[in-house]
Amino acid sequence: MPVKSYKDRNGKTKYYAAFYYSDYTGQRKKKKKEGFTTAAAAKQFEKDFTEQHSGSSDILFKNLVENYLADCAQRLKATTLLQKRMIFKTYITPVFGSYPLADITPLFVRNWQNELLKRDLKPRYLRAINVQLAAVLNYAVKYYGLQRNPATLAGSIGTPKQQKVIQFYTLDQFRQFLPFLPEKYQLVFKILFFTGLRIGELLALTVKDFDSAAGTLDINKTFSDKLKITQPPKTPKSKRIVTLPPFLIREISDYIASKFYEPQPGERLFFWLAGKEILRYTANNAAAAAGLPRLRIHDFRHSHASLLINLDFPPLVVSERLGHESVKTTLEIYSHLYPDKAASVAEKLEKLKM
Repeated sequence: MPVKSYKDRNGKTKYYAAFYYSDYTGQRKKKKKEGFTTAAAAKQFEKDFTEQHSGSSDILFKNLVENYLADCAQRLKATTLLQKRMIFKTYITPVFGSYPLADITPLFVRNWQNELLKRDLKPRYLRAINVQLAAVLNYAVKYYGLQRNPATLAGSIGTPKQQKVIQFYTLDQFRQFLPFLPEKYQLVFKILFFTGLRIGELLALTVKDFDSAAGTLDINKTFSDKLKITQPPKTPKSKRIVTLPPFLIREISDYIASKFYEPQPGERLFFWLAGKEILRYTANNAAAAAGLPRLRIHDFRHSHASLLINLDFPPLVVSERLGHESVKTTLEIYSHLYPDKAASVAEKLEKLKM
């Protein structure tokens, strides 16, 4: 159907696009959109919209990306989707966006990679950018008739994520660190150190999640600093019940009694804590004052794992308490903390000799 003009309520000439298209089931539907200031803009909307619903490799790359991200929105956490959108917006769509999908060749991708390599980007981030391009083109292979993925043929760039050196405080170091924290932050860091919660899990805790009678925390959600929203945990195994030592039960109970006039079940336990940046700043100051190395906030989780391992808890117990997907994950992260346990095993077996 042709683009037509009309007068809006202010008497200004505007344009609308009205046309038919087939949805993903093959059903014929009508689409109409008003408010365009030019006929060309209305025609471009019709072209982009029909392309997005055509499933053809003639689709413009920018329209393919929108379809891909809309599909991802139903399957990914909001924070993960935000990261994807930023990478496409910054590094991928500006280069490939105006080209038909079928015109994107391995050489085109290779030249784009070479331009990226000239930029001051970390190898791991270069790989992450390239992975996103490969992912949307895999989507096109499956659903838009693209015969092969040009990003796969062009090869990869960057390096895979490398395991960071794990840092942690021993119990003695934590005791040395604690007095240099402002009083209101001491309970926060005690929970991090003695439970191994992720920072998002701690920020998401509500009054209802603390069961003083059972002495547990119910970990069932996480809080995003960037988006300021509560969302499902990182993985299914992240949902767990964490038992607390008696001293921590008492301190949390006292904290609730002193900070909440009438505690509401859904109210965040640390309602005054905006995010991890202030925790990082506070921890760094305390570490410097105590003469200790600085730790990332996530390293307090590693500190808890180290504490459990040194108390001779088996990997399965550590894995379940930290909410890892499997014991394999725990061993991959903390295997370097276990070797000295082999001598202990040998010594105990020696005592059982016949």
